[in-house]
Amino acid sequence: MKTLLKIFLLANIALFITIPIRGYSIKWAIFVEGIVFFFLTLWMMRKYASLIGTGKVLLAIFLGLLWLELPGRLINFSGSLFSVQLMTNTLLAIAIAYLVYKGKRIIPAIGICLWLLLGTIGQTYWVEYVHNKDVKLNANIAQELLIDKEGKSLSIKELPKDYVLLDIWSSSCGVCFIKFPQVQELYNELEKNERVTIASVFTSTRKGEDINTGKALLQEEGWTFPVYCIESDSPIFRICNFNAFPKVLILDSQRNVVFAGSIEFAKDKIKNLLKTS
Repeated sequence: MKTLLKIFLLANIALFITIPIRGYSIKWAIFVEGIVFFFLTLWMMRKYASLIGTGKVLLAIFLGLLWLELPGRLINFSGSLFSVQLMTNTLLAIAIAYLVYKGKRIIPAIGICLWLLLGTIGQTYWVEYVHNKDVKLNANIAQELLIDKEGKSLSIKELPKDYVLLDIWSSSCGVCFIKFPQVQELYNELEKNERVTIASVFTSTRKGEDINTGKALLQEEGWTFPVYCIESDSPIFRICNFNAFPKVLILDSQRNVVFAGSIEFAKDKIKNLLKTS
């Protein structure tokens, strides 16, 4: 019993040591937690398996990892979906360590490749899916209003060109500012394209914010793409069914939403639309 408790506590300590990394980057957390639990499992297998058996060692590790993690995810199921691979990849790392301990070679090698794939490309596509699965594609927002840099209202249907790409952001969204270099890069590349308008849409979510707030924030960092403004209660959020920032929308000539997602995926989408239509 003492050995089981010791393993449980060590797994718990390992989890709490690595948890702060999640606040920095889920991808980094996937790799760090996976590596930590791989070596921890391998070490504990070699130290304790002969005393209590491999099954009990694995059980104690799983309990140390999941006794707080799993209930929290079940309580906030939808909110924790974007990071579910954090848990699954850590469990996979534990399984790989067990197979290495058992002297297997080919299966752990395949497992490591799968672990790397899920933690990189898999996590990117999974987050994109989770964040945008409920957005209503083909919703029409032609009549919705924007505030231009002069403080005047205009409808989205008044924006020129065949396609419109809107990067919707707010001052409280740190990720939005991290993504701006990619928005600027795409704007520079397609600024003179006669078929697409690229602009950002600042959302005033704090008291006293307006179009001037959005302009000032962009000017401070040297971004030159156009900026419009909407209120936090704009019908756009209800019509398209989203409330998370940043959100990139691509609109067709009728101003129907044909894409909703991140700038990374929007870049390929708009270029494909320009090529094929």
